[in-house]
Amino acid sequence: YNVKAVSAYAYSPKEGGQNGHHSPGNVHVMLREGVLRLGHLKRQEGDALCKPHKRFWGLTAQAGMPSCRSCVERMLTLLEKCEQPG
Repeated sequence: YNVKAVSAYAYSPKEGGQNGHHSPGNVHVMLREGVLRLGHLKRQEGDALCKPHKRFWGLTAQAGMPSCRSCVERMLTLLEKCEQPG
């Protein structure tokens, strides 16, 4: 796969919430360059591995370790597939 990815922060609609409710955002794995097509997974530049950029309240490249479990799981799956011969 010829794609480049970066960490990107997406805030939660309830971030800094009221009445004691706080839902922090997550750091995702966002495609910076290229298009990823693997079975049913299709992502373009600007999309996170977990979902397209249109489904976020905001997704901005930012340094940090990914905290989105779905993004991390998909990244590990992609790395495993890249290591397999053939």
